[in-house]
Amino acid sequence: MARQFHFFERLPKQSRPRPLLEEFANALYEERPKWALWPRPLLPASANVVPGRVNRGLYKTFPKGWFEAVERDGKVYVRYVGPAPVDADEDETVDEYDGDAPVRPGSDPDPDDARDRVIDTASGVI
Repeated sequence: MARQFHFFERLPKQSRPRPLLEEFANALYEERPKWALWPRPLLPASANVVPGRVNRGLYKTFPKGWFEAVERDGKVYVRYVGPAPVDADEDETVDEYDGDAPVRPGSDPDPDDARDRVIDTASGVI
């Protein structure tokens, strides 16, 4: 019996959000300018890739220029370096900030988002 394979022009959007990374980004904002350890274990190859992806803004949760990431001895450290609201409310989070900074990634659909998530999952990033 021949096997049937399913092919797709585009990958479907991931149905679940990334709550851990969103919570992590908000915690970094609240604790600025402190560094924090990446919230998930990473494979050695991923520890070399994640900082570049964060620094280039390739994660919707970490807009370019708002976060800085580095790798040290196989571990990834991240900190918030982005704009601070002038008259911020105490409960304001990164997601709520809408000042003169660039439009936060994620507000527009990203056609490459599903592909990136598949790559991240396969490499142990998420």
